[in-house]
Amino acid sequence: MKRYHDYKKQLRSWSSLLLVIFLFVVSFVPPVFLHAETAKEVQDRISQKNADIAKLQAEIEAYQRELANLGSQKNSLNTSIKELDITRKKLLTDISVTQKKIDKTNLQIQDLSSDIKTKEEAIQDHKDSIALELRQANELETENMVQTFLSHQNFSSVWNDIDTYEAVREKLVENIALLKQTKGELELTRSSSLNAKNELVSLKTGLSDQQKVVAQNSNEKGKLLTQTKNSESAYQKLVAEQTAKKLAFEKELR
Repeated sequence: MKRYHDYKKQLRSWSSLLLVIFLFVVSFVPPVFLHAETAKEVQDRISQKNADIAKLQAEIEAYQRELANLGSQKNSLNTSIKELDITRKKLLTDISVTQKKIDKTNLQIQDLSSDIKTKEEAIQDHKDSIALELRQANELETENMVQTFLSHQNFSSVWNDIDTYEAVREKLVENIALLKQTKGELELTRSSSLNAKNELVSLKTGLSDQQKVVAQNSNEKGKLLTQTKNSESAYQKLVAEQTAKKLAFEKELR
C-alpha cells in the first residue's frame, strides 16, 4: 500500500513537470501554411527546371566559344556586328536561365511551405495526444486509494492500475519529446524557406540588370550601324578615329 501511495505522489510530480514542458513547447508553434500540389509533383517540376537550366547553360558556353573565336579574327564591321549579335543571344539566354532559377526557387518555397504544413499538423497531433494523456493522468491521480481498492477484487487489479499509470507517464514523455523534435525540424524548414525567398529577391534584381544590358547591346548595334552606314570603310575610319583619341588621351596622362 505504501508503494501505491508513493507511486501516486511520483505521478503527480511527473504530471506537473510534463504540463509545464508541454506549455513551453507549444507556445512557439507558428501558424499554418496551405498548399495544393503534392510534394512529389513539386519535386518533379524542380527537377525539370534543373534540366532546363543545364541545357541553357550549355547554350551559353557555346556562345562564349563563338565570341572567343571572333575575338581572334581581324577587326571588321562584319565581325563587330556578329559579336554584338552573339552577345545579345548569350544575354537573352542568361535571362532565360535566371527566369528558370526564379521559377525553381518559387517551387522550392512552395515545397518548403508544404513541409511546414506537414510538420505543423504533426505538432497538432502531438499536442492533442499530450492533452489527452494529461487528462488521463489527472483522472488517475485524483482517484483516491480507498476507491481503487474497493473497485477491485484483488491486488492484481490494483497493480494493473499502477502499470496503467506508468504507461500514461511514458506516453507523455514520448509525445513531448516528439513535439520538441518536430518543432526543431520546423524551425530549420522555416529558415530554409526564408533563405529561398531572399535568393528569389536577388534573382529578380539580377534579371532586371540583365534586361538593361540587353537594351544597351541593342543600342550599341544601332549606333554602330548608324555611324558606319553599314560600310566597312566607314567602320575602319571610325576605328582609326577612336584609336587616335585613345592614344592622345593616354599621352596627356603621361
